[in-house]
Amino acid sequence: MARVPSNASRGAYFKRRTKQWLRDQGYQVGALEVVHWIHRGGRQIPVKRDQFGADIIAMNRAEILFVQVKGGKAAIGGTFPDARRKFAAFVFPPGARRIVIGWPPRARRPRIVECR
Repeated sequence: MARVPSNASRGAYFKRRTKQWLRDQGYQVGALEVVHWIHRGGRQIPVKRDQFGADIIAMNRAEILFVQVKGGKAAIGGTFPDARRKFAAFVFPPGARRIVIGWPPRARRPRIVECR
């Protein structure tokens, strides 16, 4: 019986893949996702929060990218309204771009959607 990957491991896979793709494009890459631990009933529960609505920050000499990563069926189509709402909650400088990088199933290259 094959194990089904968890949502957390699938998300980590697509973030890792995106970071490598951005590095290959000449960007320096950093993580903007922070894990907070909630202590409840003698247990620790991890809660992930994105900084500035993005999973990843990438930069080169010309620009700064704030990147939200989507993978699997969620990346097939659409304009990613949830990611747009998250980005809209923050003020960005004029040179910063906000993008969603989606990896549809079996895709060799990502689908990139600009959020303005």
